[in-house]
Amino acid sequence: MAGYQEAADHIAAQISKGVLKPGTQLASERQLSEELNISRLTLRSALTKLEADGLIYGKSRCGWFVSPPRFVYDLNRKANYKEMAQSQGRAARIDLLDSGLMKGAGLPARMREHHRSKAFYLHRIRHLDGRPVMFETVYLAADAVPGLLEHNLSDSITGLLANDYRIEIDWEETSVRSALLDPAQAAALAVAPGTHCLMIERKRFSDSRLVEFDAEYWLPGAIEIRLSAQT
Repeated sequence: MAGYQEAADHIAAQISKGVLKPGTQLASERQLSEELNISRLTLRSALTKLEADGLIYGKSRCGWFVSPPRFVYDLNRKANYKEMAQSQGRAARIDLLDSGLMKGAGLPARMREHHRSKAFYLHRIRHLDGRPVMFETVYLAADAVPGLLEHNLSDSITGLLANDYRIEIDWEETSVRSALLDPAQAAALAVAPGTHCLMIERKRFSDSRLVEFDAEYWLPGAIEIRLSAQT
């Protein structure tokens, strides 16, 4: 086989034909390089391309696996993560890793610029079909959600705000850019530190007051972002 593109096309064809099904683990890199008659370096380029295309994903110290379809993240929809996943025939789960109260300089600048001096923070992992796909940090203004840590923090924050605090989100500011996972984020997502991710930051307001700021770190092969706008 001549090069990495041909190798990538060969593996992609096996996925497309159903020979390799979602969740299937690929052969080891040594076996694949021998089967395809290419160097390990060329194979790694092919695998990296397939990962960027969302066809496969790597797990640290475990190997490569065939990806399920990307999760469609519709920024226009107000449905929560679990509802979006269910509508796409996917199984979603959110795990709370850590929570607490943060004050002063420890808060992100996005909170301090809106005169927020104290906020509860949550570190959570979102899973899709049993695979961890996103690490998130959520900050909630402490004066808006007293007693927050006594609630269920492994479900929809929007639902918690509406049902337990009668807070409705009026509008949001969202930014999307590439970033690198730090060691703690990477470990939680079972990938290598420094892995590229898609970072989505959101400031969420109620009655013109910042209530929530969150940063989501998605494995890029797991997500497709959609946004529609009238012209």
